Amino acid sequence: MNSKHKRETKKEAFLSVLFNSEGNISKSCIKSNISRSSVYQWINEDEDFKDRVEQVGDELLDMVESALIQKIKDGNLTAIIFYLKTKGQGRGYIERQYVNQTKSFGNDTLIVE
Repeated sequence: MNSKHKRETKKEAFLSVLFNSEGNISKSCIKSNISRSSVYQWINEDEDFKDRVEQVGDELLDMVESALIQKIKDGNLTAIIFYLKTKGQGRGYIERQYVNQTKSFGNDTLIVE
């Protein structure tokens, strides 16, 4: 087996482990016995590999979003509030902290909000 084929086989194995390790690169490196430096070198040099690593992250995010939506459907108030604070900001579901600062310049006072 030539070195390029061996490297491609290692990349495929790593990607499989990455998905099953919740996208954790460190954990995946240990499980697949591949150094982090090799993985980051592959990410920097191989656009297809980089895209596939990012795709694992996107797939995991989709899975978590689905679980969140299921919790919302089940009536979980914490999930509902979290969703509204993150996705409903445009409708006013946001907590804002207002800070007023007062600065004096001789006889003049400037209030910054």
